[in-house]
Amino acid sequence: MDLELSLETIGEMDGGELGRRFDEAIKAAHSDCERRPWMKKPRHIKLQVEIVPVRNNDGTFKRCAFTAKLDPKVPPYQPQYPDLCKASASGGLLFDPNPPDDDRDAPAEPVKGKLKKTA
Repeated sequence: MDLELSLETIGEMDGGELGRRFDEAIKAAHSDCERRPWMKKPRHIKLQVEIVPVRNNDGTFKRCAFTAKLDPKVPPYQPQYPDLCKASASGGLLFDPNPPDDDRDAPAEPVKGKLKKTA
């Protein structure tokens, strides 16, 4: 059965796969917001629709070609505790892989300036 293309029916494309993936993208964006509430950058879910004419051999209109592209984006992951590093005796950096729980509620301020090499 053919469906008339509309906002209500577009999710039925490809046997409903477009709608399922769109729903998954919404859930992923929501989950990312819950995991990283300090990240102010928006989570994007872009659905791009293209409709172009297809012509007969004589140049007259035959039908429309239709494509849809789903492009979800979340900000890249970046650890939020750069200030918990300290210099090691060998000149490298040491960090605690399990920072204190009370520090997880607010992001650390980024470290500014240049690192000084110690002997």
